[in-house]
Amino acid sequence: MLGITDPDMRIYRVFTLERAFDTILNKKLALVRPRFWDDPFENLLYQIPLKDADGNPVSIDGLRNRLYGQCWTRASVSDALWRIYSPYKSGVRVRATARKLLKAIWKDSDQFASLKYFIGEVTYHSQSTLLTHFQNPNVVSRILDSTARSPVKSLLLKRKAFQHEKEVRLVFQDNQNNIDNVVFFPIDPNSLFETLLFDPRMDPTTVDTFTAILRQNGFKNSISQSTLYKAPRLKGHII
Repeated sequence: MLGITDPDMRIYRVFTLERAFDTILNKKLALVRPRFWDDPFENLLYQIPLKDADGNPVSIDGLRNRLYGQCWTRASVSDALWRIYSPYKSGVRVRATARKLLKAIWKDSDQFASLKYFIGEVTYHSQSTLLTHFQNPNVVSRILDSTARSPVKSLLLKRKAFQHEKEVRLVFQDNQNNIDNVVFFPIDPNSLFETLLFDPRMDPTTVDTFTAILRQNGFKNSISQSTLYKAPRLKGHII
């Protein structure tokens, strides 16, 4: 765990409806290569042009492509996150803890586990600070850090424009080349996802239908719908 002081802190992720059902019904968690994330500042460490002592370009794509991640948040209620990650008003928010999420992908039988499986809290900095940091030769020289943490830590730095996301990232660093852009980890949805919350804008009848499907397929934990946009009931007054 990197930068996380409370392993049992609650964290959340908003899935699209299709991805949520694929994750829960097929019992697998998908981590993708960071180069598919939207922010061009993601993983700046591997975007720096490198040269050898003779001035020849050096490619580190092989190292960059060994990283996979999945984004979570500490924000339990966020209008912005619903609108960003549930654009069709049909998203699903799940709740877990940092400990449970790391445990879901950790393999005790893997002698290299401490070099491969990570979860960390993102910190936010100005754009100029990040550029200065990643152009520091000492930072770049640690790209082959023997603890395997430097490449992972580079994924935990973002610009202040994104600090509303309060992000936590699950990271897998493969120790061999992999042609796949996505890696899957088997999970027990009932052990990992403590609660499931449907988009507040979803039709209640649709919520009932999807809830029944999840129950029929063995999901036992709390299922409800967010009340973020539900108007309060106000007590009337005689005037």
